[in-house]
Amino acid sequence: MPDAQRPVSDLVVVIGEPPKCDVVSMLRDRPGLDRSEIVSEHRPWGHVWLQHPFPQRGGNDSEGVSDRVLVGRPVVRVGHDLGESVSGGLGPGAWLEQHGGIGERPELVSAALSGMFCVFEFDDRGLRILTDRLGFRPVYVGHDDAGRVRAIGTHAETVAMASVTGDRIDPVSVAELLVHNDITFPFTTRTTMTELPPASLTRIDADERAASSRVLWEPTEPSAFPAPGTMRARMGEAMREAARDLTRGCDRVGVLLSGGADSRGVLGAVLDSVDDPDRVTGLTYVTRENNETRVAERVAELGGCRHEMVRRDEHYFPRMLRRGLALLGCELRGNCHGLGVADSGLADRFDVVIGGQLSDTMLKDHFVDITTRARLRTPTLRQRVRRMIPGLRRALPVSPPGHTTGRAQLEPILTDAIRERVRERRAARLRDVQRIRPQTGAVWHRFWPCSRQDDSAHTLGNTRIMVGDTLFAHSAIIEVASDLSLLARLGGVHANGAIADVCGPLVSIENANTGLPIDASSAEIRRAKRARKAMPGTATAAPGDEAPWNAVDTSWVDPAVMQQRSPEWVEARTQLAGSPALGFLDTIVERGGAGLIGAYQDDLPSNINHLAVQIGLWLDALLAEDGDSLLPDDERAQATGPDGR
Repeated sequence: MPDAQRPVSDLVVVIGEPPKCDVVSMLRDRPGLDRSEIVSEHRPWGHVWLQHPFPQRGGNDSEGVSDRVLVGRPVVRVGHDLGESVSGGLGPGAWLEQHGGIGERPELVSAALSGMFCVFEFDDRGLRILTDRLGFRPVYVGHDDAGRVRAIGTHAETVAMASVTGDRIDPVSVAELLVHNDITFPFTTRTTMTELPPASLTRIDADERAASSRVLWEPTEPSAFPAPGTMRARMGEAMREAARDLTRGCDRVGVLLSGGADSRGVLGAVLDSVDDPDRVTGLTYVTRENNETRVAERVAELGGCRHEMVRRDEHYFPRMLRRGLALLGCELRGNCHGLGVADSGLADRFDVVIGGQLSDTMLKDHFVDITTRARLRTPTLRQRVRRMIPGLRRALPVSPPGHTTGRAQLEPILTDAIRERVRERRAARLRDVQRIRPQTGAVWHRFWPCSRQDDSAHTLGNTRIMVGDTLFAHSAIIEVASDLSLLARLGGVHANGAIADVCGPLVSIENANTGLPIDASSAEIRRAKRARKAMPGTATAAPGDEAPWNAVDTSWVDPAVMQQRSPEWVEARTQLAGSPALGFLDTIVERGGAGLIGAYQDDLPSNINHLAVQIGLWLDALLAEDGDSLLPDDERAQATGPDGR
C-alpha cells in the first residue's frame, strides 16, 4: 500500500467511462509541478488519479491508490482526538487508520483534524469525502448534461473538463469574479460544477451518480461575545497550539518570513515549539533587496534560526499572469508567492513550510467595511464636538471601490441583466451566513468557506507545490475567530498584541511595513499607513529601469505599472485583441470586452484589470479547444438583456 501520509497535491475521480480530456497532462503541465508523480487506478465504478508534488524520498514508486487518500496537510489536534492523546508521533494517516477512518463518528473525526485538507475514502459503491472545517481546500463536483455526478476532485479545471461539460461557463460567476474577486459559494465558473460545503461528509453513490452531503460543524456566532480585552490571551495560546501541532514530528521547518508582524508571530510560535532553532529556516521572498528583506534578516538573526532568500527574477510577477492561471485555474485571481520556492528548488527540502497568510482575515478587520470601523472607533474630542454641532457634522467615511469591502460600487460596469443576478446571488448568500452569524455575517460572508477568500490563491498554490501550511488555518484559530466581535477585530489591536506576546524578543525589531513596533496602537498604525500611501509607489525606480514595477519596499510589486509596462502584459493584451473571448465579455461588461481588455483601465482598480486579462486568457484557451460558443443557448439568453447585449 502507498504511504497515506505522503503529500498529495490534487486528486480527481471520474465515475463511469474514461473522460475525453487528458487528466494526467492537465495535472502535470502546471508550474511548480513539473517533477510531480501521478498515480492512477481503475475502480469498479470508474477511475482515480492522485498527484504527488515531487518524487518520494528514496525513489520508491507508489504501488497504487490507497482506499484512503489525504489531500493537503491535516494535523491531529492534541487533546481533541476522540478523547485520546497523540502518542508515538502518529501522523494523520496512521491516526485515521487506527480509528477506522472517518467511521461512524465523522463529527469527532472532523473536530480532531485541523488544517487545509480533505479526506477521500473509496469502496466498491463509490466514495466518501470529508472536507476541512472552514473549507480551505475546496472539493468540486461536476455533473454531466443529465445532472448526474461525473467527476469529483480538488482541481477545478480538471473536474470541469472531465465532466464533459467544461464549456458550460456561468456568466454570473465570471462577473462576480471580475468585480468582487470571488464567486459566491457554492457556484463556480461552470454551471454544472459546484463546491462541497466546509466541514461536511459527502457520499458519492457511483450507481446512482448522486451526491449527498451532511454538514458536521458551522462557525455559529456566540449568543454573547467575550469582552474584546479577553481575546488577546486566547489568540496567543491558539497560535502556540497551532505551532505545536504543525511542527510535531518535523525535523526541517520552513517559515515564510517577511518584515511584517504576522510572519514574525508565526516564527516566534514555531521557535517556541521546537527544541532546536537550527531546525527552522526563515524563507524571505526577494526580487530586489529592500527594507523588508533587511528587517527579515535581522529578525531571523535575533531568533537564532537559519535564513534563506527565495530569489525571483525581475519578471516573476508579470509571468504570474499566465503561471498563476495555469496552476490554479480561474476560480480566483491567480497569484502564488510560493512558486518562487519551487523555482528555487526548495519545494521538497522541508517537512513543512508554514506561512502567516489569513491572519488579517481570521483575527483582524480586513473584511470590516470602513464605515463600520469609523462607527466603532472611540471618537476623539474634536469628533465629539463636531457631532454636537449640526453644521460641523461629517458623514462617516465609505469604503472606496479599491478596498476589498467597497467593490460593490464597481458593479455598474456590468450589464444590467448580469448586475441584477450578481446582486441577487450575493444577497441570498449573505442572508444564509447571517442566519449563522447575525452580527458578523457581512464579514464571514467574505471568507466562509475560505476557498472563496479573495487572496486564497497563495495558500491554495502553496499546498500544491510543497508541503505548505498556514498557522492561521488551524482549528484553534478558527475557534477564536468565531468568538470575535467586530469591536475585537477593530484595527487588529488585540491580534497584534497577541502576536507581540508570541514573538518574545523578536518584538524589538520594527515592522517593515510601518516602521513602528509591531504592537503599536491602531492610531499610530493608521498615521503610518497614511504617510506610506502619500509616498510614490516607485520611489526607488532609477531612470531607464527596465522593470520599474519592482521598485517597491516589499516582496510585492506595483501592479498598475506592471500591467501597463511589462512585456508579458503587453503580449497578453495583444493576443486577446482579436479573440472571440471578447464576445463573451461583451455580454458581461457595459464597456465591452475590447474596451475592458484593450488597454489598462485607469478608472478601475488594478485587481480588476488583472482579472479582466486573466479571464480573457482563460476563455481564449477554452475557445481554442471548443471552437464554438462557450454558452449554451438557454444560458446566453439569460446572460443577455432584451436588447441582445
